[in-house]
Amino acid sequence: MASKKKIKGLNIWKMILSHNMLPVSEDEFYGFEWHEWLDRINAGFELEKKRIKKLANGANQQYIETLGEDYYQAEEISNNMYAALIVSVWAKVENFLWTLYRYCKYYGLPSIGKKKAKINIGDYAKYFDDNLGIVLQSIKNGKEANFLRIASNAFKHSNGLYHPDGYPVAKMLATKWKISKGHPIKYITLPIKELILGAGAFCATLYKKTEKALK
Repeated sequence: MASKKKIKGLNIWKMILSHNMLPVSEDEFYGFEWHEWLDRINAGFELEKKRIKKLANGANQQYIETLGEDYYQAEEISNNMYAALIVSVWAKVENFLWTLYRYCKYYGLPSIGKKKAKINIGDYAKYFDDNLGIVLQSIKNGKEANFLRIASNAFKHSNGLYHPDGYPVAKMLATKWKISKGHPIKYITLPIKELILGAGAFCATLYKKTEKALK
């Protein structure tokens, strides 16, 4: 039987984990700041498109070409803002994985043996499979969570170009979102809300499976 000190420590870790959760439903999504940022980006891009369209009415060809450059810049800025949001969401998932791992370690499971910055998705996949019999890729919305990781890394390290690693984008999602090797990911066309809710469902399911496996 666990000591009072141990139980108290586990409860503290559970509280920390609860603060690292993402929304899993429509109601929860609109209760978080994510939707406000998404709305701001959407509204800004739509406003710029209306401004350009209004200026283009009756304009000469040379000015229309200039406005075309304005549109391209507006689209690029919006695309980068969506990408930054993706990076932020994946950072939340990554922090959740780290915290859940620390919780497991406090519970008594072995250490991965690496510092936080050195642990990659392969390390987490092996850890949960070896110690708890949990296969990350088989968890509900695991494909969406993995896509967030890939899209985040692509923006940070390869100017948005998709370069598959050991855990590539699921074929179903690659087809659905037109993701192909060596080509840029169009963040502006991605269903951000769907990805956020998918990441939330992934984290919630992984936490439940972990709790069950630890008992």
